[in-house]
Amino acid sequence: MNKDKLIDYFDTMSPSENQKERMKRDIIAHQQVPAKVMKKGRNRKRTTVSIGTIGFSLAIILLLSFLNPFGGNDITYGINFIHSNGTSIKMEDYRDSYENYENGFSTSVSKIESRPDLEFYIEGENIAKIEMESENEYLYAVDWTETQHEKFWNTEYFQDFDEEKQISIFYPEKLYDKKLTMEFDKDFTEYDQIWYRWFAWDLYEWAAENDFAQFTPQGHIDITGYPEDLLKDTITITITNRNGEVTTQEINIEISNEVHNELLRTIVTASLSTE
Repeated sequence: MNKDKLIDYFDTMSPSENQKERMKRDIIAHQQVPAKVMKKGRNRKRTTVSIGTIGFSLAIILLLSFLNPFGGNDITYGINFIHSNGTSIKMEDYRDSYENYENGFSTSVSKIESRPDLEFYIEGENIAKIEMESENEYLYAVDWTETQHEKFWNTEYFQDFDEEKQISIFYPEKLYDKKLTMEFDKDFTEYDQIWYRWFAWDLYEWAAENDFAQFTPQGHIDITGYPEDLLKDTITITITNRNGEVTTQEINIEISNEVHNELLRTIVTASLSTE
């Protein structure tokens, strides 16, 4: 099935246009299959991936995850940190908020994630600038407002699609970075419509070496042999409001393995520093 037919399937489905667009982007993000490990100071390699039957199957899985009528595994966002100026950070978690958050609030999340990542967004008023920096892994964003850099809202900026070969060519250096800056004009208010994402790209590429040697049959990453210090990361978030007040917050992230029913799983745990 080619890309156009896949998109046609989305157009006949019931989610909102925003949900459809998010799923399309998630399909692309989950289908990046890197060839070699990206080292610091070295040009990152182009990546190719087929968008065929696998892509359509993933589309259905993603659709079910969005429309899940049974509950229990819905994505929730805990309000993890609220500053005195009203700015808040919300992190993605797959747990039931009523069972796992006291009054809907939490300072940490933990989730099973075969491709370790973390999604969060920021709410507030009169924010002039948001700056982020990751110590080890990489950051990017999904900008529904289309007010920031094109790479955050136009997937064609960081990938090409070869219609003849039916493969997407992904250029990670055009999307991922260790630093990220968003600046907002005086009338901007839709801060929560920009979703920030941390992605363990270096770990993924390491696991993909030698014909995906570190991946389990279920698609999770066995972190055995990976440098322990690189399994932890810190995102430093600096928020400046229009009055010049600066708020700094850190998200601490750790990747681990656990065995459940004799199957190894990759776990991402994240917590906001409390001062």
